[in-house]
Amino acid sequence: MKLHEQFDHILTLITTARNKALYVANTEQILLYWEVGRFVSEKLDGSEWGDGTVLKLSQFLQSKDP
Repeated sequence: MKLHEQFDHILTLITTARNKALYVANTEQILLYWEVGRFVSEKLDGSEWGDGTVLKLSQFLQSKDP
């Protein structure tokens, strides 16, 4: 195998690993959003949270994790 072919192989390994990492990160982010949405929806549907609570949650999250 020629040197440039070996370099191409290494580049392919790097690219494949990077794409896998992005896929896993995106999957986890989607699962997180789904869990947060489910939690908020349950609180709203169960009347545990009233008007303005989602806005307060948004402000809280922005202040704690900008």
